Amino acid sequence: MANCNCEFCVLGEKIEDTIASKDVDRLISLVRELQNELLYTSDDLDHLKVIMDGSWPSAVEQLEKALEKAKNHPNRDVSTPF
Repeated sequence: MANCNCEFCVLGEKIEDTIASKDVDRLISLVRELQNELLYTSDDLDHLKVIMDGSWPSAVEQLEKALEKAKNHPNRDVSTPF
């Protein structure tokens, strides 16, 4: 059973099941799928890093929108700082 429904947990469960079944061709396919997910995640992380450090061309606008959204989020509890 997957730990959660994120792509990595679901894919990890598929990999574990495939290892148990000893289906090498399926395992190769899943490893390639995992490689793609890691590449996409890395790209997303790099993009978020340059937004956060301000070097992305529209970083200020994106950060201002995110801050406004965070200030108005219904689950935001201002009574506890952390």
